[in-house]
Amino acid sequence: MAAATVTAEAQTATSDAQGNWSMTLPVDQAFSLVFAAEGYATLTEESATLTGSFDKEPTPLTDGATGKLLIASLTDYDKNLGMVAINLVTEPTCPDETGATLSVTAGGEKVGSIIYFVGGLPSSTETSAQKGMTPAAIAYNLPLGEVSVEVQHPSCTQHLPPVSQGAITYHGKVQVVAAQPEQALSISFLRAFLK
Repeated sequence: MAAATVTAEAQTATSDAQGNWSMTLPVDQAFSLVFAAEGYATLTEESATLTGSFDKEPTPLTDGATGKLLIASLTDYDKNLGMVAINLVTEPTCPDETGATLSVTAGGEKVGSIIYFVGGLPSSTETSAQKGMTPAAIAYNLPLGEVSVEVQHPSCTQHLPPVSQGAITYHGKVQVVAAQPEQALSISFLRAFLK
């Protein structure tokens, strides 16, 4: 996406016409990327550290119209609370994410509500994750501040953080932030790993 602002701690970059951006971050120092663009929900990624150079995969942002449809699908959604999109990443020892159930914790207590995705859309009737859905689920009505995700799976186990993937290590925690008055939505993003 062109002209998106990417922030990590005190650094800021703007994406070019092809959506590319770059910045230099210190190694072994925690950071969280925040993506913002006019007409799109702000996206806050989970805490991570780098041990070297890293090419980040593209980051899709949710446009305003899609965000409104998402909000409409959430039972008893409270705009004063936050939400987290959760992506399940399977390691080679786990065949797929089907059947995984998620819970979000803050301060050691389970919080919020979960809606799983089926066919790329949120489903009010689905009770577990389905293969290939990104995100696998949205957790919503979450308290603002730091949260983490717990995963239960019929045959795999959660690879507890920190989880290293090449030069990046994910810490398994993300800051949940409220949407600004001019925004319809702010989404935090977290990966949970299954092995």
